[in-house]
Amino acid sequence: REVLLCTDAEVSDFQIFNFSIAPDLLLYSYIPIAILSLFFAIFIGTSKNDSTGTSKKFFSILSLVFTVHVLNELAQWVVVPAGLMYFGWGLSLLLHALIAFFLLNFVISFTYNKPPSFRTNLLTTLLLAPIIIFLPTRLSLLGFDTDWCGAIDGPLWSYMYLLEILTTIIFLVLAIRSHFE
Repeated sequence: REVLLCTDAEVSDFQIFNFSIAPDLLLYSYIPIAILSLFFAIFIGTSKNDSTGTSKKFFSILSLVFTVHVLNELAQWVVVPAGLMYFGWGLSLLLHALIAFFLLNFVISFTYNKPPSFRTNLLTTLLLAPIIIFLPTRLSLLGFDTDWCGAIDGPLWSYMYLLEILTTIIFLVLAIRSHFE
């Protein structure tokens, strides 16, 4: 069975990757970030300080999801088979959503030193539900262009960008509110 390859590179390393098409500083910028994020996830996740249990848990999960996100972004630069590249683009949408979710939960639990309320969890879950439900559909990715080796974003990406903006606004409101309390 023949594998569809991106046209901008030839398969070289392990029959999957081609590092020659990546920018020169790609490995130097992505690998240290992934290692540091993984280190923080493990170090903070296994620390014995119980006074920050909930925020520690959210930060560790956030760091792990961020590590996977960075490695997925790295893979999108060097993977040559179009199927793997397409999978990485789809996974990227889910990882963006999970980062926003766990970051919001971390900020709330860190700011108020207690877990997010049921109402907050319900609201964030309802906001993330469309991404999880429609991730495997054409609403997520419309197609794939092998000439420039990239996916064509669907309307679900616009929804994700709106969620990221909303999350940023919530962070600002929480920061201002906690400053004046």
